[in-house]
Amino acid sequence: ALHERESYQNFIPPEKKTLYEMYLVGRKALDSNDYIAANDILTQLYSTDQSEANLLLLVLARYKIAEATGSCQMLLECIELITSSTDIESTTSEDLLGRIAAIYLRMFNISSIESYYYAALDYYRRGANYSKLNYYCPRNYCALLLRIYEITDDPNIVKEYYYTAKHNAKMFLEMNMLAKKSGNYEQRFYYYYNVCDLKAIIDGEYANFEQLIVRLKSEPDISLRQRATILSGIEKLHSDIIEMNRIFSYV
Repeated sequence: ALHERESYQNFIPPEKKTLYEMYLVGRKALDSNDYIAANDILTQLYSTDQSEANLLLLVLARYKIAEATGSCQMLLECIELITSSTDIESTTSEDLLGRIAAIYLRMFNISSIESYYYAALDYYRRGANYSKLNYYCPRNYCALLLRIYEITDDPNIVKEYYYTAKHNAKMFLEMNMLAKKSGNYEQRFYYYYNVCDLKAIIDGEYANFEQLIVRLKSEPDISLRQRATILSGIEKLHSDIIEMNRIFSYV
């Protein structure tokens, strides 16, 4: 990963770059949170090579732009790009299912429309069935279950989702993930924090919340985007666990 980072090059018009060079420039822009530039180069890349990996990068750039502008319409267009390019109903790709789930979750965050919450939950659940790398979908599925209190105050439903999250977190941690033994640095980094989050869901608290945040903020070998993504996820899950504990003290 460090060698690849050193290989990044300054922007050159796409027609003068190889596909790999275009990929590197696009990744550099993504990791630097320059999503407009990333969208430009990744659009060129995907028009030339319509692989799943390039599609995922392009959609990531576009949904980050949409999220920043608060546009559910643009987010829907990202979903349409995926569904028009792949057979999403029969796919076994955790990456594709997780990407659609993440987009629906952003739409819920923007609009608070319940159907978007349930769509995100369903796609994360489906993706969790095919998780092999670093617990991406399993972690997000369990974490999203805890946000049911944002949808309903029915104590029976809240209890059901709460214990479903705990049960599934325990089950998922029994799965062997590739990142644990053979993943690259970035994959193992995500794996570590996803495991911490799943354990926090099971325990009903973070045993080392402050230490996790300190370590994350001081980590030099991940990008700004990666750090911000993991940090926001931990902070949101931490607050959701506290809120669920508060609710359970009254039911």
